[in-house]
Amino acid sequence: KGRRIEITEEGDRLARLIRRAFTDLADFRADSKNEPRRAVIAGGASVIEWMVAPSVARCRAALGNPLMETLSLRSADVVRALDDGKIDFGILREDSIPSSIEHVEVGQLSYRLFVPDGLAPKSTPRSDSAWDKLLSELPQARLLGGGRLRRAVDEAHQALVCRPNIIAEASSLLQLAAMVKSGQCAAILPHTAHLAVGENTRAIPLTGFMDYNRCLCVAYKPTAIARRGWDQQTAEKLARCLRAAS
Repeated sequence: KGRRIEITEEGDRLARLIRRAFTDLADFRADSKNEPRRAVIAGGASVIEWMVAPSVARCRAALGNPLMETLSLRSADVVRALDDGKIDFGILREDSIPSSIEHVEVGQLSYRLFVPDGLAPKSTPRSDSAWDKLLSELPQARLLGGGRLRRAVDEAHQALVCRPNIIAEASSLLQLAAMVKSGQCAAILPHTAHLAVGENTRAIPLTGFMDYNRCLCVAYKPTAIARRGWDQQTAEKLARCLRAAS
């Protein structure tokens, strides 16, 4: 295009076809050597660590016992990898899945205020004033940047009278969970974080403070997984495995 070297739409489509052909060739080689095929699942780091990894054996059985490969990718990169045929399934929020990609629901990803036992209040806050008091005193960590969760937390904080007691910011949910587990501070995390924060932590519902739930899904390209011998029912089995892990 012009003087710039840029891949055209036709070239991009050809590249995807070639990548898919190489995937088919890899499957053929594995079959001919009696080696297991690979199944590649991608999602955010916290989703992979807190949902996929704990259920990898069940997911493997649902897919016919392939060699499982898990990748931590940002949502946009998961969508791109699905389009390019680099992965088989993506675990994504429903609102981040384009219409060109099919999906089945895993379930609602809800959020909690995870508080170490040593910092936990005696009772769950129910009113605005109770949340004001708790969050002004409780040391907390939050996500860096301007992502959706950070914006939702900021908007909820703006409704408070007192300023929240923020002592740290982190670039990932995994880092926040590690801070909570250490007993140093509290943080708002997905309910699946209970596997990472340890037993000596209390999960407080966010009722009365903020409403932030997201539907999590197994995303896939029907034609791509059909070549691997999978279909919508396979994706539904995978979703049930992940639902049980959460």
